[in-house]
Amino acid sequence: MCDTVISCAREHLLPLARDHLLPLLKEAVNIIRGVPTEIAEMKDELERIEGFINKADRMADSQEDNTSLKMRATIKQLIEASFHIEDIIDEYLIREEQQLPDPGCAAVANYGANYVKTKILRLHITYKIQNIKSRIALIKDTFEKDHGFPIHSSWEIGSSSSTETPNATLLQNLREAPFYMEETDVVGFEEPRGIMIDWLVKGRAERTIVSLVGMGGQGKTTLAKRVFDNTEVVNHFDCHAWITVSPSYNIENLLKDILCQFYKRQGVDPPQGIHQMDRKSLVDEVRNYLLRKST
Repeated sequence: MCDTVISCAREHLLPLARDHLLPLLKEAVNIIRGVPTEIAEMKDELERIEGFINKADRMADSQEDNTSLKMRATIKQLIEASFHIEDIIDEYLIREEQQLPDPGCAAVANYGANYVKTKILRLHITYKIQNIKSRIALIKDTFEKDHGFPIHSSWEIGSSSSTETPNATLLQNLREAPFYMEETDVVGFEEPRGIMIDWLVKGRAERTIVSLVGMGGQGKTTLAKRVFDNTEVVNHFDCHAWITVSPSYNIENLLKDILCQFYKRQGVDPPQGIHQMDRKSLVDEVRNYLLRKST
């Protein structure tokens, strides 16, 4: 009887485990191993969503009522998705901190149980990541159908690089929106604009950073542009440059942009060969320009 049971198990259960359970276990192991990479991608995606929300909200203001309502509905969905991404990242970080090894002999006894628990929690987080990816993909597809241009996700375009992507082009176009807004279209910024202007022209003489902080879509870039273009601010400073620093910025390109704007405001051409300069040469060029202005 015992031999019959063992033979039956070999014939039926072992092939079942080999053909079905083992592939599932291998897939689960691969998924668990990929969680840190998935979390890194989610952090990149969160930055992309926040940047898109900030620019798309201003873009919605310039659209007709029906289009504006659709864009704002998408913005709301992206805001909710960004909250879910933050929750997933926080949960992962908290879980990893809780699983740090405990010194001493007691840790050895609990190692097996803790190991299994950690892997199960990672698998749970992976399913949450896959769910939010699906939600963002649906939002993206709907937005592209309604408005004719895409929102690319970080996992679609791969790791960050210096090459341009369609999403980078879109964000660049949205960043340029404040340049073409009429003063009469900007309302509600009078008080914060006045405060920032006073900080710049009446504040400390040494090098200073003024930060604008707030949720996406509140008009931080528009406010900064209104202050940048203010006549009192323009007359107070000898040098001005408006540059945009994206999550995947290139330092050489930023320095070239700064130099070109410096010389453009003087009505002269930038130095020859500026686009072939290396980073050190560009830094020296910017420093020399500023030193000439300070003397």
